[in-house]
Amino acid sequence: MKKKNPFRPIKPPKIHSINNQTNTNLLEAILESSPHIIIFALDTQYRYMAFNHGHKQVIQTIWGKEIALGMKPSLDIFGKAITPPFMIVQSR
Repeated sequence: MKKKNPFRPIKPPKIHSINNQTNTNLLEAILESSPHIIIFALDTQYRYMAFNHGHKQVIQTIWGKEIALGMKPSLDIFGKAITPPFMIVQSR
């Protein structure tokens, strides 16, 4: 008599969902790993892609502004730090 396999294979959409959730949890753990580190990421249009609680608190404290994902930070906040060119390369 053939034994029944107690494990059912997971279908690809479910695997992708699990992987996506794992990646999201890992990113959140990295972003919030230390209360003394401020982390944020902007996309090519200068909109927030990610930030940690420390960055959100600093912006709220210093500038009195609430930030959210997808929001463009005011140039008052970052000044020349986010205006091109980001890096000047000098050749000899």
